[in-house]
Amino acid sequence: MADDITFNCVFQIVPGRFGEFKTLVRSMVEMSKQESGCLAYEYSVSEDNLTVHIVERYQDSDAILHHLSETFSKVAKEFDELASCSSFVIVGTASEQVQSLLAGANPIYVRNFDGFSK
Repeated sequence: MADDITFNCVFQIVPGRFGEFKTLVRSMVEMSKQESGCLAYEYSVSEDNLTVHIVERYQDSDAILHHLSETFSKVAKEFDELASCSSFVIVGTASEQVQSLLAGANPIYVRNFDGFSK
């Protein structure tokens, strides 16, 4: 069984501030591309630019810890000023350390029980 972990998040953007959020995301994407353990990092937005869906996939819990400490920590304050989390689902088995760090976001943890990826 794979150790990879996927985040499926939905964020509400402060009205009128999507442009700022988009600029911030661009820098986060560029930083995340450099992380060997970050396997996917995708943002999608609703027509009204108020709801953003994020899919992040990491090789394992160590890759998540690296992302949180080396990438997200640099932009967390600004990110939190521009967006609020309305849904956070973590697919896979995250370490206790990851769970502790993300507890404030109230994620829902689920595990795969059937299916495949190609």
